[in-house]
Amino acid sequence: DADMNVGTSSLRALGNEVDEFRLARVLAILDVVREDPEAGSEFVGLLQTFLMDRQLPGVVSTAVDCLTYLCSADCLDFNATLRIIRKEGRLNFKQHPSVLISLADFYGAGADIFYCSAEKTLSEGDATEATSVPDSVHDDYEERLPRISEEHLLSLHDHLWDLVQEPHVAVRSQTYLALTGYVPALLACQDDRVPADLRERVYQTLRKEYHVDSHKGLQ
Repeated sequence: DADMNVGTSSLRALGNEVDEFRLARVLAILDVVREDPEAGSEFVGLLQTFLMDRQLPGVVSTAVDCLTYLCSADCLDFNATLRIIRKEGRLNFKQHPSVLISLADFYGAGADIFYCSAEKTLSEGDATEATSVPDSVHDDYEERLPRISEEHLLSLHDHLWDLVQEPHVAVRSQTYLALTGYVPALLACQDDRVPADLRERVYQTLRKEYHVDSHKGLQ
């Protein structure tokens, strides 16, 4: 968390900037992050400040997008970033559709960062980051990723399921897409908080809103 702490003076200084300039700055950082995530990681402190922007939801949502890219590129710890985003007072415009869409995308990125197969997830006492599927068992890169813990899986599920209840269609659509990456692990998870009919709900929603057959991806 210390790497992402930003002083009050920095927040005040950015607050005095013209709105368009702040938006231009965070969009420029997004370009850097996309092209060179390692170089983009130098802006993590500034991105945290942008998360707390009080004027433009576009600044906040773009900052979240930057963090998603950095986590996906393994330049930022996903769990630590999640804790920052969920901390009270660290994220403004929590009810704005553009910010919610970016949050859904961030939560969904964990399905690519962690190993989310239908195999049994790790118990709460296991070290998620230190545990991976042995190369002798699985040769694919995806299956050598750190195994997601059951506690972390259920936490992400809860965050995404909250977003599914949002009235905005675009938010719900992005959330369902994010959920599909976790479906195999959720189905293997023995916990009452995971809806028994989750697979069917996600599948039916994707068919209705995208008019495509995504069933194979959920099997």
